[in-house]
Amino acid sequence: MAGILHKRARTEKERRLMKELFHLADENRDGVIDYAEHAKHFRRRGLNLTDEEVRRIFDMADKNKDRCVSLCPYACYALTYTYACWGKP
Repeated sequence: MAGILHKRARTEKERRLMKELFHLADENRDGVIDYAEHAKHFRRRGLNLTDEEVRRIFDMADKNKDRCVSLCPYACYALTYTYACWGKP
């Protein structure tokens, strides 16, 4: 798990940021983010997304379709999505 995160997040700062964002979204601290936590996380951030957009983002991160996302898939998708939308931080 850490190896994948290490390869995708190019800097230590990116790795820390992804872990921090993941842990903020994982409200019940079970090590995965379910759709309800994901949707709350986006709403708290004030992102103006439709329910359909929030669902689509979750579905893209949930590669194995088990209805939850662990740290590595979350981090990989979050980095890709962030860079595509806003450029490299």
